[in-house]
Amino acid sequence: MNRRLVLIGGLALTGGGYWLHRTLSEQNRRNPIRIGFLLSEAPDEMAIDADIGSGARFAVEEINREGGIEGHPIEIVLGKKCEDTESFRREARRLIQEDKVATLLGGGGPADRRAIGTVVEERNHLLVYARSYEGLEQSPATIYVGLVPNQQVLPAVQFTITSIGKRVYVVGSRDLYSQVTAELVGRALRSLGGEPVGQRAIAGPGAPLEEAVQEIAAKRPDVVFNSLAGKANVELVRALKRRGVGPDVLPLVSFRMGYDELADLSGTGTSLADGAFVVGSYFHEIIAERNGTFVGSYQKRFQELGQVTEATETAYAAVYLWAQAVREAGSERPVPEAIRQALLDQSFAAPEGIIAIDPETHHAWRTVRFQQVVKEGMPSRNVWEAKAPLRPAPFPHGHSQEEWNRFREQRDKGLTQVGAPHAECRLSLPALAVRRGVV
Repeated sequence: MNRRLVLIGGLALTGGGYWLHRTLSEQNRRNPIRIGFLLSEAPDEMAIDADIGSGARFAVEEINREGGIEGHPIEIVLGKKCEDTESFRREARRLIQEDKVATLLGGGGPADRRAIGTVVEERNHLLVYARSYEGLEQSPATIYVGLVPNQQVLPAVQFTITSIGKRVYVVGSRDLYSQVTAELVGRALRSLGGEPVGQRAIAGPGAPLEEAVQEIAAKRPDVVFNSLAGKANVELVRALKRRGVGPDVLPLVSFRMGYDELADLSGTGTSLADGAFVVGSYFHEIIAERNGTFVGSYQKRFQELGQVTEATETAYAAVYLWAQAVREAGSERPVPEAIRQALLDQSFAAPEGIIAIDPETHHAWRTVRFQQVVKEGMPSRNVWEAKAPLRPAPFPHGHSQEEWNRFREQRDKGLTQVGAPHAECRLSLPALAVRRGVV
C-alpha cells in the first residue's frame, strides 16, 4: 500500500493537504493542555509528516483515555497549510500567540525546522522535533527526538568491516544529510581499517544514476552505503539489478529506505530489494512484547495502514516524553520553558526500547538496528542491534562545532571538505536513564 495515498484517521485530505482534527473538541473538560502540530503539506515531506501526525495523535488518545495529564486532557491544534518555510513560520507564531499552545510538535524539512526554531527561540517557547535529520544543529528551545547520522553511520561501518568486508562505495544525494553521512563514513573507515573505493552524489530525484552504477559494477566493492531518500532508492536498486549487482549479489546498506520504497520494489512472492540491509532505530518487525502490543493497538486504531514506520514510533514516543515533562513541570499552568527543562531529564520505554533525552545536546539516545530484507520485500531479519541506546552527536566528534558550521556553509557553495578527523563517538547508555530506573 502506498502510504502517500492513505488518509490517516484524523488526518483528512482537504484543500490539497493533510488536516488533523482536534481530538478532544467534543470533550470540554477543564483547562485542556494544548499542543500545536506543524506538519508539512509539501509533496516531498507529506508522507513522513502524515506518519508523524498519526503516531502523535495515537499517543495523545492513549494518554487522554488514562485521564490526561493530572486530569487535564491534551488538545491538538493543527497548523494550517504548512507548505513552505514562510507558512511554517507564520503558523508557529499563530499557534503560540492566538491558540496559546504549550508546545509545538514539528515535522517538515530542514528549512521548515529552522523557521519554526527562530520563532520558538524569539518567544522562549518549545519545539519538539520528531523527525530524523542531518544534525549540525542544537537549539536551546528545541528537543530533537529523531536519529542523527552518527547513530547510524558508526555502527554501520563497524558491522560492515566485521561481517561483510572492508571495501566500501558511498552513494547519496547532494543534500546535507548525505554529505554529513559521507564525511562520517570516510572518517570511520579510516579509523577502523576500511577502504573507501568510491563516492558519488546524485543531483536529485530523477537524476541519472548510471554513472554511479557503472562505477559500482566496475569496482565491485564489498558493500555499497546508500543515503538516498524516497523514490531515488527504488531507482538505485532497479539500476543495480540491471547491471547484475543487485542487493542479492552485492550488499547494499541503506539509511533512508522506507516501507513505501520497499513496497514499490516488491512483486508476487519476491522483491528486487531482497538481501538489502536497512539501518534504523525502529522497525515494524521488531520481536518484543512491548512492540507487539503497540503494533496491534495501532493497527486496530488505523486499520487502513500497513507497516508502522520509524517516524510514527518516534512521534508516539515524543508525545509521551513531553507528557511526562509537563507532569513534572506542573500541569495547572504549563510554561514552555519549564517543560523544556523537565524534558532534559526524561526517558521512555518505547516500542523500540528506551529513548532518553540527552541534557547536553537536547537530542535523543536511540537503539540502532540492522534489518535485512528477506521475506515478502520487508526487513524481517534482524542481523544486528545495539545492546543499549547510542549517544547522539549532532556535531559529530572529530570536528569542532565551528568546523561543522563551516562544513554546512561550504555545502551551500558546493564545497564539503573540513579538517582531519580524530575522536570517535561514545556508545553507552546515559547515566540519567539509569538514575531514573529505566534499565
